[in-house]
Amino acid sequence: MTAEAMTLKYQRLRAPKENGGRLLIPSLEQFPSLWQDNRTLLASHRFSVGDQDIHALRESAQNELLQLGLGYTRRYRDVADPQATDRFVLAGHQPTLFHPGVWYKNFVLSQLARSAEAIAVNLVIDNDLCPAAHLSVPTGTIDRPQIQFVKYDNVSSFIPFERRQLNDQRLWESFGQRAASTLRPLIDNPLISRLWPRVLQASRQGFQPEYSIAAGRHDLESCFGLRTLELPLSHVCETTSFKRFAAELISRYREFSEIHNQSLSAYRQMHRIRSQTHPVPALTQIEEWFETPFWIWRADAPSRRPLFVKYAAGSWRLADGADWESVPARSLVDLLIDFRDAGVSLRPRALITTMYSRLVLGELFLHGIGGAKYDQLTDEIIQRLFGVSAPSFLVVTATHRLPIEMPLVDKRDITQVEVNLRELVYHPERAADASDPRVAKLVADKRKLIESIPPPGHRRQWQRQIEAVNQELQALVEANRQLLLTERQNLQRELARQRIIGSREFSFCLFPDQLPATLFQQASI
Repeated sequence: MTAEAMTLKYQRLRAPKENGGRLLIPSLEQFPSLWQDNRTLLASHRFSVGDQDIHALRESAQNELLQLGLGYTRRYRDVADPQATDRFVLAGHQPTLFHPGVWYKNFVLSQLARSAEAIAVNLVIDNDLCPAAHLSVPTGTIDRPQIQFVKYDNVSSFIPFERRQLNDQRLWESFGQRAASTLRPLIDNPLISRLWPRVLQASRQGFQPEYSIAAGRHDLESCFGLRTLELPLSHVCETTSFKRFAAELISRYREFSEIHNQSLSAYRQMHRIRSQTHPVPALTQIEEWFETPFWIWRADAPSRRPLFVKYAAGSWRLADGADWESVPARSLVDLLIDFRDAGVSLRPRALITTMYSRLVLGELFLHGIGGAKYDQLTDEIIQRLFGVSAPSFLVVTATHRLPIEMPLVDKRDITQVEVNLRELVYHPERAADASDPRVAKLVADKRKLIESIPPPGHRRQWQRQIEAVNQELQALVEANRQLLLTERQNLQRELARQRIIGSREFSFCLFPDQLPATLFQQASI
């Protein structure tokens, strides 16, 4: 398969550079037609998942999603019963203190669902590995800013979010106050002061650390008019509908592996990617065992491992490639359903998460830039595996920087100063004072030399004469050079400062109260 066979063409996706900029592909104005096109396309799909028609699977999966989403969200905030039950807009992200560009996606999700009279569901992606439990917080002064890592817990090992427990109650309880205090020299009244009490309330209700962060943030969103449900992906993965979908992919392991790896190769060729791990690694084969696009772990060993499968002697066997293997089973669906009672967790990798969300759970999925890039690969796999076109998705992000007054500096500004410094070396006459008799004489001498360039092979002496004239002119433009050197030094200092406190990656909770109103306005159709 060649790169030309890919379903989607190469698309350059970059976060906006300007403060307050947003990226929406397609635009919000195009949402009504996008929504209707996706609904029409999904209604036209004709394929089965196991012994179940895709439309029957969609109906049961959406019923499960709605009931689970209502039940989970009502544990920490009030939610009215929705009017519709078969119209879903979805998004998803890890339960972290993400930057405003990610948070903006939640505002768009709510507004689009309101416009389409649909149900908005944000999936809490809790099967990813939990990173270090700290937040990067700017502090110091505007002239001398610095970054401090403020911890909210101690993490001793990298395990999935859904398996992590709180290790340090003292750090957890005091985090909001410490983060606000660290930030105070630069920002007063950050959102963390409103967020963290809600996080602690969720924690006291029994939520694990990152679930508490997500619940606190989601509860805070209700204050700004967002009407969405939230549900951890792990809850979706325990539904019968998801187990049926997973069983379909696993049962077609040879076909899936071939399609996945061929599509991945073509994707890398199109995007000129050399890395063997980007956007995802290829699926491997070890003797008769085939790797599948799922993770697996056990309650007594919560380390994430790839799931391998083989079919032999009329039975299915699953393994983690290390020290676990299932008992032989005739029915793959029943084997996956029984996992929960056996303390075994089956979780999708990113491609399968969005494949299931887009084909089964809803009519539209909202991606950030990273997800939008890898889901071009998902589109191709869907086309080749099921013989249908994938519904379109929306790409959403924004750039917001902390409201700290400072000059805006670009690398190009420094480059221009360096060009000007180079000009002083090779063309000092352009900057010298033409009214100075010394300058006038040297410029005239240089002009005569340039007008009488000797033929090749006889230019050494001529070149030395040009350099001698330029050297004499150097002393006459020394003041210009010093000004440019000072300007470059100042620009470099400003750029270094800007890199510290001008990043778009700071958490939304470090911004003042005005940020949600801005995001809400930017999300309005």
